[in-house]
Amino acid sequence: MTDVGRVLIVGGGPAGMTAAIALARGGIAAEIVEIEDDWRPAGVGLLLQSPPLRALKTLGLYERCVAAGEPHAAIDLFTSRGDPVGTFPQFNVNEPEAPPSVAMSRVTLHEILADALRELGTPVRTGTTVVGLTQDPDGVDVELTDGSRDRFDLVLGADGLHSRIRDTVLPGGPEPSYTGQVIWRGSFDRPAELDGYRILIHGPHRLGLVPLSATTGYIWMLDSTMPLERPPREALVDLWQERLANYPSPVPAIAAQLREPDRVDFRALQTLLLPPPWHSGRVVLVGDAAHATSPQLAFGIGLAIEDAVVLTELLGSELALGDALETFTERRFPRCRLVVENSRQLGEWEQHPDAPDADPITLIRESMSTLAQPI
Repeated sequence: MTDVGRVLIVGGGPAGMTAAIALARGGIAAEIVEIEDDWRPAGVGLLLQSPPLRALKTLGLYERCVAAGEPHAAIDLFTSRGDPVGTFPQFNVNEPEAPPSVAMSRVTLHEILADALRELGTPVRTGTTVVGLTQDPDGVDVELTDGSRDRFDLVLGADGLHSRIRDTVLPGGPEPSYTGQVIWRGSFDRPAELDGYRILIHGPHRLGLVPLSATTGYIWMLDSTMPLERPPREALVDLWQERLANYPSPVPAIAAQLREPDRVDFRALQTLLLPPPWHSGRVVLVGDAAHATSPQLAFGIGLAIEDAVVLTELLGSELALGDALETFTERRFPRCRLVVENSRQLGEWEQHPDAPDADPITLIRESMSTLAQPI
C-alpha cells in the first residue's frame, strides 16, 4: 500500500486545487500552500473538452461545471473577411446528451473548485510557500515561508511552469521554451450576433471569439509577430487594437470594449515537457510543473484535472508508494507529450503555413481521437 495519509500541495491553481479535491474524496488529507496573497486566477477564459469533463465526474464537479459554463458542440472557422471556411465538431466521450465541450471564465472555475475545497474542509494558506524540503524514507519535512515546519507523507509540486519544487528535487531538467508566439486575451459583453465559438484566420494571427455565458465572452489572439519581451503597458492597447482592426463584425464592437490596459492580457507562450521521472522520493510533480503546453489543443487544464484523478487512483491502490509514482508518470507521460508536442507543431505551422508538411486539421483530429481514450 502507498500508506499516504497526509499530503502538502504546493500551488493553488487548477492543478493543485483539483489534486486536493481528488485526494480528499479518496480519503487522503491534503492542504494547499499558495505563494500569492491574491488567489484569483490569471487569464480570462478556458474550454473544458469532453475528456476533462469526464474526469470532473470523478471529482463530483461535472454537474457544477456544466451548469456554470456555455456548451459548445462545434467551432466555426472563418477568414478575416468573415467568409466561412468550415466547422470543426467537438467530440463527445460522455453520455449522448452531454455537451461536447463547455467554456467558462477562469474565475468561474476557480470559484467552483474553491467552494469544493471549503466543503471538504481542505486548508488553503495563501501568501505561503515552501523554502526547504528534507526527505527520508518515511516522509518529508517541510519549512514554509511563514516560519512554520511540518511533516507530510507526500508533497505535490503544482507550482506551474516555473516550478521551484521541480528545480529543487529534479534539477538539471529542461527549461521553459518560447514557442515564437504570444497570446492576447480579454473579456467582453457578448454581442447578440455572436451565436457560437468562432475562429478567424488572418495571416500570422488566429482570433477566437468564445461565448462564456449568455451575456459574456472571451477573445483570444495567437500572434506570431511579437517578440518574447512584454511591450510597455502603455503600448499594449494600441498594439492589440491595430491587430483587431483586420476583422469584421462583431470584432469592432468587441474591440471597443478593450481600450484600457487592464482589459488586455498579454503573455508569451512557453512550453515544457519534463522527461521521466516526475518524482524524487516522496515529492511528485503535476500539471504545468511537469508538462506545460501552448493552447492550440485547448487541453492544458484538462491534463491537470486528469493528473489529479490518476494520481489519486494510484495512491489508493495496493502499490507501494514508489511504484505508484512511477506508474503515474508511465500512464501520464505519453498523453501529456502528445498535447505538448502536437500543440507546439500546430503553432509552428501557424507561423509557417507554407511548410510542405503542414496539415493541421489532420493533426487535430488524430490528437483528439487519442485524447478520447480512457486515462
